[in-house]
Amino acid sequence: MRLAHHSTSWDELEHHRWLRILQPGTAPPHARTLTAQLVDSLSQAPGRPDRHRAADWALRVTSAAPLRALPASTRLTALALEAHHSPADAHAGVEADRLSRACGTRPADLGSLLDQLVTAGTIRSWACDPHTEELHWTPSRPTARPAG
Repeated sequence: MRLAHHSTSWDELEHHRWLRILQPGTAPPHARTLTAQLVDSLSQAPGRPDRHRAADWALRVTSAAPLRALPASTRLTALALEAHHSPADAHAGVEADRLSRACGTRPADLGSLLDQLVTAGTIRSWACDPHTEELHWTPSRPTARPAG
């Protein structure tokens, strides 16, 4: 998940019941690894296969080469754009306030996040209609959706 060894990030995910940190296995003491299990937030049972695929897809989207060095908020914005884009469309659109909620940011901050994605080459362009507050963007490559 690219959280490195910052225990606060892992602890927070466990606290909010997104995952369960498992006891260390047979890894040698010098191997700095952590094993976690994605869990269903309601039942706390191991996550279903479709959620595993979705988590894998999200990890692949946010760890793509152009995004790796960008801040987490920008990578989350890229993930939200991918989730709101249909592979059949050359352009995509969503309400700005809906996208900002998905990204955990204010609508006023979306512009700078989207500009970072243009600079990184993740999207070609974006525009926001001031009357409808509909945000439109053009992806720089086809959308990669999980199989299933």
